[in-house]
Amino acid sequence: MSAIFLLIPLGLLMLAVAIWAFIWAVQKRQFQDLDSAGHSILMEQKAAKPNQSDSDDHD
Repeated sequence: MSAIFLLIPLGLLMLAVAIWAFIWAVQKRQFQDLDSAGHSILMEQKAAKPNQSDSDDHD
């Protein structure tokens, strides 16, 4: 029974921290664009240009 006197305030404290973290994330616009990260994997990206210094090393 004495463990409940520790666990209930600890649970309420963890709930308050979770609510604060959610509010902080919403204010910092962390949930603004959820789709672009998933779509960026599927999009074809331009090929990187080879370094010109690589061709000079073959002398």
